[in-house]
Amino acid sequence: MNGPLERWRKGELDLVLASLQLSCFAAAFTLLIIFALIYRYSTDAALTPLWDFLSSLKIAIPPVIVLGLSYLYAFLTGDSVSDAPKNMWALLRDHTLQEKRTMIIFLILALLSSLAATWMLCTNSPPSYVKLVATLLGGENDDQQIIIDSIKNLKDKNPTFAEQLEIVRRVFDERRQWNHENKQVNSTLPRIFIRSLEANIDDDTWLNHPLRLHADAEAHSMLAQALSVEHDKAALDLAKQNRDAAIRLYSEVINNKSIWTTPLLRRSAEQNIGNVYLYAGDYDKAIYAYSKLSEKSRSIATDGNKVAALANAGRTAEAARFGDKAINESKGSPELLTELRSYVSLVTNTGFAKLILQDGLGARNLMQEAFDLLPDALARQNLALALNMANEPEAAVDLLAEDSDAPIVTSDSEFDVVAKRGGGNCTYLIRATALSHLKRDRAEIAANLAAYARQAQPKDLLVENYGDWQQLGLKTLKAEVRPCGGLILLQNVRDTLGEK
Repeated sequence: MNGPLERWRKGELDLVLASLQLSCFAAAFTLLIIFALIYRYSTDAALTPLWDFLSSLKIAIPPVIVLGLSYLYAFLTGDSVSDAPKNMWALLRDHTLQEKRTMIIFLILALLSSLAATWMLCTNSPPSYVKLVATLLGGENDDQQIIIDSIKNLKDKNPTFAEQLEIVRRVFDERRQWNHENKQVNSTLPRIFIRSLEANIDDDTWLNHPLRLHADAEAHSMLAQALSVEHDKAALDLAKQNRDAAIRLYSEVINNKSIWTTPLLRRSAEQNIGNVYLYAGDYDKAIYAYSKLSEKSRSIATDGNKVAALANAGRTAEAARFGDKAINESKGSPELLTELRSYVSLVTNTGFAKLILQDGLGARNLMQEAFDLLPDALARQNLALALNMANEPEAAVDLLAEDSDAPIVTSDSEFDVVAKRGGGNCTYLIRATALSHLKRDRAEIAANLAAYARQAQPKDLLVENYGDWQQLGLKTLKAEVRPCGGLILLQNVRDTLGEK
């Protein structure tokens, strides 16, 4: 027997050769691990804990690799499959592992491959995670169901992350409902979200995870927005504190260098800083934030928000011009279909700017396009406003009749409608404006104003003192931020309420 140990004792062992042989075995093992990590990176397994994934690798994998290499060797050399493993290992032992030059080349290639793989794994977000983030930020109803199903599937593999992800999903879904479904803002849910995202975190990875930071910022932003509608100093001070917290957290997302911060997540955080200013009524800072972001790369969502900020800042003509230009550019953009709701927001905001400018025909065309793309309650109300502005009040009244959440109300039915359904819907105010345009009976208009103000009144009181109902509607509108607050900018709505 003349093994390595015996040869070493006799002084016949080539230490350089032995070192190269051991290094080649170590490099081969390292490559095996790297290949496993690349496989994890490219599949849904990227969302599972690393050590759980490595421990799940079966012991059968090395034999499978050997078997595969044996078939390849047999194909290249013409040996029989049964002799291939023996001959392959003999070639490896007697020739390859005895040639220093060959081993050095292998080690260099293995080192370069390892460095390239390490760079890819440490600097790029896994494809499955990129898709997850894009769906989370998508803002569509269908996206929510996809995320719910993904979290359900993830519970078996990574229950802790699945729980954390569920909180993030609920925050983003709540914001979606505030922005796109006109859900009434409230401070209760944002407070709960903040506690859930900030309390009892003993995991450093989750503490610094950009998804947690982004969701936490969103929760603070929503809380600030809800507190801003209150009028006492304590609430307004707390609103400012939460706005500052939201901007700080969004900035942490932007500066986060981990692979979990995707370009879309970073861009969303940059845009949401502008949104915080927009919700706070600091329109100049919002416009600056959106303009700065657009300098890096154009986005339909950013353009839409910039139109809203310009209109609210009193730069309405500029808002309409910018919106028209952005709409024309968006129609040739490949992101149009993937960001349909953002495009609808851009069209709607531009249409609203034209409503303020009393451009009835321009507003009607835009609001019709928005309604055709996403015919929800908000789009119906906006189209009715535009129809009324375009001297089509009858069509506006007919369209609003389709709103099941705000049934037609008259002086005879107002008491029952408000008492049973609560009133307060913007549709009542818009319908009152259309009826005023048609010069309908004042009692009918007053009934809609009372329903909007949630003031259930018997018929005889509605018939009298029409001016009082105008003042009640105006007072209600001035106190609103969402969802009807912007209607105060429209001259025909102010005319209906007796405000010049």
